[in-house]
Amino acid sequence: MLSVEECRRIFEKHGEHHSEEEIAQIRRVLYQLARHQINDLENQENEECHTLHKSLHRRTG
Repeated sequence: MLSVEECRRIFEKHGEHHSEEEIAQIRRVLYQLARHQINDLENQENEECHTLHKSLHRRTG
């Protein structure tokens, strides 16, 4: 996880200024969003594998 200071530098590089609390909240939300996206991708991959397995099973069964 990026530190608050690293996040502050990134914001300032793009001309944005936020309080330490705002940066912590933004960072927290972004990490939650990333976790949800990873979970969605993993679930999608599992569903695709399951569908492929069922398709192959029907052909050989």
